[in-house]
Amino acid sequence: APVSHVEFVLVSSGQALAIMLTETGLVENRLIDLPVGFTPSTLI
Repeated sequence: APVSHVEFVLVSSGQALAIMLTETGLVENRLIDLPVGFTPSTLI
């Protein structure tokens, strides 16, 4: 199903939680490792 919304939440300096909502209402959460030097403002 197509993704209708994506949100990123910074968990630590090296990880973020990606929250994805599909048009059918399915919610998927993924913990992702961020590259070295990645700043929180890059997630916006």
